[in-house]
Amino acid sequence: MATEESLEDLSKGVAISFLPKTFQDAINITKCLGIKYLWIDCLCIIQDDASDWEREASKMSQVYSNAYLTISASGSTDSYSGCFPKRAEQSYVSVPTRSLGYDTPRDLSGPHSFTMEYERETRPGQPGRLHLFEEWLPGSSSWAPQRTNIGSFGKHFDPIANEPLSARGWTLQERLLSPRVVHYATDQMYFECETHLVSEDGFEIPNEFFSMKNLLSSHRIAFKEHGLPKSAAISYDIGQTASGSLKSRRGKGGWLSIVENYSRRRLTVSQDKLPAVAGVARAVAESTGDTYLAGLWGRHLLEDLYWRVYAYEELFEKNKEGLGMVAVKGKAVGTAVRPAEYRAPSWSWASIDAPIKYVPLAFSKIVAHVQGCKILPASIDVYGRVVEGRLDIMVRIGNGKH
Repeated sequence: MATEESLEDLSKGVAISFLPKTFQDAINITKCLGIKYLWIDCLCIIQDDASDWEREASKMSQVYSNAYLTISASGSTDSYSGCFPKRAEQSYVSVPTRSLGYDTPRDLSGPHSFTMEYERETRPGQPGRLHLFEEWLPGSSSWAPQRTNIGSFGKHFDPIANEPLSARGWTLQERLLSPRVVHYATDQMYFECETHLVSEDGFEIPNEFFSMKNLLSSHRIAFKEHGLPKSAAISYDIGQTASGSLKSRRGKGGWLSIVENYSRRRLTVSQDKLPAVAGVARAVAESTGDTYLAGLWGRHLLEDLYWRVYAYEELFEKNKEGLGMVAVKGKAVGTAVRPAEYRAPSWSWASIDAPIKYVPLAFSKIVAHVQGCKILPASIDVYGRVVEGRLDIMVRIGNGKH
């Protein structure tokens, strides 16, 4: 780790064997790719120098967006675990199988499977075996490989979502800003770019969740295209649409879904809540010209204000009469905790440590008007920590008065 005390020693060079296993693996990967330079933040930023940390942290959008490749030790729990976690036997479940809701290895002798032998044309005398399950998927073989595009069946999902690294707050912007990422996950490798995520076993998944292109394009939508259409019905207590097309999320992978994902991640330093996504905020602001307000955006302020704590999954079941749906509390998603020190104004999601969820907003029924909003940053970085925030809203009440 780079500190003021260790800086002189590091400037003279450091033996690779002295570095943590994950760093050693990253160096070897970089060498194999024929790349000369490798950025490791805790070695390139002086960790106990507040001014250097702040200066370098504000450059994260440039560091990752201009990288040739980001190496993600997705299956590692710390810098000593290495990039290549040992794969447990029988733990592999294919990506398309997981997209259909099956998260355990399939039992070849189970009641819902069928195994048949066939003669291999390329290997006479060596019979092949074909295993068919209830969740049949397009197949592939060593002599006739094919890629299967997730989305033509199953559900869209992120196969990296449950990896150890995906639980850390700082890694969200690293993944989102990078033009290319290679993930060394617990089950297999994944290569991710702006448009797709390809798994080692040959399956291709559209990248809807971590694409700067999707984020920026959704951020530019016109005000009149926000929210629910007039024909849509909504239950405001649970935030679910009954009908109509939902555009209020500014598209999959838009800012609201990014914040929802980020709110479920943990940070070692509580005050890093805004700095850890400052790189993404800077990239959005520079590309769209929008004003950043402690985790919210000036052009989308009313929509961005409409968040709530989502501590439990909310499932829906038919009521006893079978005439409607009722909300049922599911498994815990997280807890809600106020930080000990001020971090952001109360109307910002950054003011609380809790999983949050945005409620679809019917823009055609809005009666509020933003009079003004002002944020006082803690430093010259307007995308980082803040010390104060003020929001003035005018709302028409029942009798028409403001």
